[in-house]
Amino acid sequence: MMKLVVRPILWAFVAVLLVLTPSGAGATPKPPLLADAQRPRSQYLELAGERNIEERTALLRATIRLSRADTVFFQSDGTYRPQGPSAANIHIAVDGRKSSTDSLVDWRTSEQPTAHPFDAVGALRLRAGRHTVELIAEPVSWLPLCVNHDCTPVGAASPGGSFVVTAANLSVLVHPAMRVVSRVLDSDRGPFDLGTAGLLTPDNTLTGPLPFAELLSATVQRGAAAVALGSGWLYAAAPLSSDAMVTFVVDGRHPGNRSASWANQDLWRGAETRGPLSTQMFLLPHAQVRHVALATVEFPWASTWVPGQPDNPAVYSVATGTGMTVLSGGMTVAGSTTSSYDGSPNSSGIGVGSSTGDPYSAPVGTNVELASANVYVPRRHSGVVMFSAKSRTHGGDGFDTGWTSNGTISMWITIDGKRRGPVVFQEVASPGNSGSQRSIAVSYLAAGRQALVPGYHRVRVLGRADGSFFHAWMWRDLPLVWFD
Repeated sequence: MMKLVVRPILWAFVAVLLVLTPSGAGATPKPPLLADAQRPRSQYLELAGERNIEERTALLRATIRLSRADTVFFQSDGTYRPQGPSAANIHIAVDGRKSSTDSLVDWRTSEQPTAHPFDAVGALRLRAGRHTVELIAEPVSWLPLCVNHDCTPVGAASPGGSFVVTAANLSVLVHPAMRVVSRVLDSDRGPFDLGTAGLLTPDNTLTGPLPFAELLSATVQRGAAAVALGSGWLYAAAPLSSDAMVTFVVDGRHPGNRSASWANQDLWRGAETRGPLSTQMFLLPHAQVRHVALATVEFPWASTWVPGQPDNPAVYSVATGTGMTVLSGGMTVAGSTTSSYDGSPNSSGIGVGSSTGDPYSAPVGTNVELASANVYVPRRHSGVVMFSAKSRTHGGDGFDTGWTSNGTISMWITIDGKRRGPVVFQEVASPGNSGSQRSIAVSYLAAGRQALVPGYHRVRVLGRADGSFFHAWMWRDLPLVWFD
């Protein structure tokens, strides 16, 4: 659990729009290469209504036919909700085999089991021919119950129960880039007990570099723009735990909030002691080869937040099935937008809902812009473009407000004024998880009849809080990335 301290700041807005030839230099896009010709075979699917999950279920299924061997990228975002003592997992399978990260949550020992966003991502090199891509939802019945916040998998497995998928999509993007690296942990990593005492001041400024632990890595060739997406889950590994994070680092250092987002999961029984999270990064071309890594770290606490506890007590492990996909080179339409320029994980918060008239927050029930950009699609382009949005949510209850918050914090994407993709949400309930921070993600692939026509398109990421909140929060460190 954490205390949120955010300075009132007049936020500046900046959008970085990158239009590149396959070589990474030049402003006028060339006609699609032969390798790009299969992009129109990309598909986007969305769940029509809620689904109750009692056993392994294929929620969505796409069939693609490739005329030649190619790389296929896939992603899914949505929300799942517990039904009693539940545990759930979402992943993507290609031709019957798991091919993505896992997005796993365990509500069985939560004091307040509530709806949670999920995100799964991956990529494969596929031969020519017909392939089936499926979004799989299944109860988790292979893990033992957590004991006193310790979720180290020891002991007999316990039934996972049923759950509900309230929203979900499936994006299948053919030939997303010239170079694609997709890797997933094949064993748990940790436990991690990273010291961050003294690294965050009460005004959210970092005093030094955070102690990152790299999990998976890849290289980005010089002269190439890159998009990286990380997803998975982690779990508490000690009787006392708190906020664990993942992000991307470049050459051993966080590249700043303008380049990489932060993901958080508060690992305590008031929230979820096993929970999912996701992060993303966008890099402009650079003259040197870069080492990119999915890394984990704990959320740094300021010394004034908890008397006698200057350091986040998180002790946790990153689970099997956590992974990353790095795309680089050959992207004609790619970019990102942000309004945060430092490297602190707690400096870009925005109030998305208050029931108290807080001047630093919008009222509850108000749509709040987290990011926006004008995305240019050139002539002779397929119009197939992927959009990925990520943020974090916090119900606003700290250690001294005396407020009990209840409701939902939502996020979605609009293109040219119309919502595209699902509305995902984090449910907040008091007492308990209204003081917890989690990651939230939503995505959309413009494909098929919804492919974008040439010209500029206004893309927005919106958030809002509905219910009763002292001050609900979301974050704007790299909230929007797009690529083709």
